[in-house]
Amino acid sequence: MHKEALETFKLLKQNGLRPDIVSYTSLLNAYGRSAQPEKAREVFNEMRKNSCKPNKVSYNALIDAYGSAGLMLKEAISTLLTACGRCSQVTKIDAILAAAKSRAIELNTVAYNSGIGSYLSLGDYEKALELYALMRTRNVKPDAVTYNVLISGSCKLGKYAESLKFFEEMMDLKIHLTKEVYSSVICSYVKQVAFLASAIGPHA
Repeated sequence: MHKEALETFKLLKQNGLRPDIVSYTSLLNAYGRSAQPEKAREVFNEMRKNSCKPNKVSYNALIDAYGSAGLMLKEAISTLLTACGRCSQVTKIDAILAAAKSRAIELNTVAYNSGIGSYLSLGDYEKALELYALMRTRNVKPDAVTYNVLISGSCKLGKYAESLKFFEEMMDLKIHLTKEVYSSVICSYVKQVAFLASAIGPHA
């Protein structure tokens, strides 16, 4: 029946009618059933362009579309969280996490890393910390990627001392240091020294 749904949606637009949240969500479901997540994503983006705000049902339909294409739901959520970070959509990150929670989907390390990284890339440090705290509370083990995201993200936001605390925490947990982590830590040290020097001033 998904083909009929797609044709009906096309007719709706051809007749000059504006699709609403129900129409869009139905189309998301149709693409999900036909295992076409990219098409579902295009519909989702069209909703935003047309000022049709997605709701929890819409996000669930989009998540299902990725799942129907062979992606595990946790992987699908990770993909969506990363995409939202790149397109500067904090509200979408919130909604995706809420949709996952409502469906009792337990996020894995990759999903948490994607969410934390997306919040940090948008400058929302507090929400990134809240999500990291939730990760630890639920006993989801952080990895080198988690800490690299936290260290580099904190550094970019000018929180040099905080970034180095994450490095210390990583060392305490005996997590293997990667080249990326070393680079992020070096950057934090250099920028912290430069910041302190400018704060003290030339006449101190």
